[in-house]
Amino acid sequence: MFCHYGLSVFTDVQGLHLRYGEVVHIAPDEISLAQTDAFQEIYSNAPGRPTFPKSKLWHDTAPGRPHSVLNALHVKADARFLEAMSSSFIEKAVRMQRPILQNHVSLFIDQLERLGPKEPNGAVVDIVRWFCFVGFDLVGDVA
Repeated sequence: MFCHYGLSVFTDVQGLHLRYGEVVHIAPDEISLAQTDAFQEIYSNAPGRPTFPKSKLWHDTAPGRPHSVLNALHVKADARFLEAMSSSFIEKAVRMQRPILQNHVSLFIDQLERLGPKEPNGAVVDIVRWFCFVGFDLVGDVA
């Protein structure tokens, strides 16, 4: 498990929160918050509020991996990625993707129906595996 400051992050920090509460100082320059709305409150870009940089510990680029919207540490880089992606999420753009979604869902249902008649009482299907197939294909086409 990933370790930082001698702590296995998930289990040890969770234990500290259980013992000391929602806010725990876990390093000289780091605190951990166990509040469900903390991330949104800290990292949101609401007008008139200071923008905090993302933590290098949690959001830094893995060695050999490119920078992306998921690991942009600096506010300007993060804003640049979000601006480049914003047009993909307007209603018109999402509506244009509808035929792709419908095609994949139809194909998915057709494939499941083809599996059914193999057995007199229907087939046992690993539905998680099939959802992974359709999800992978759908994301591949939309991306």
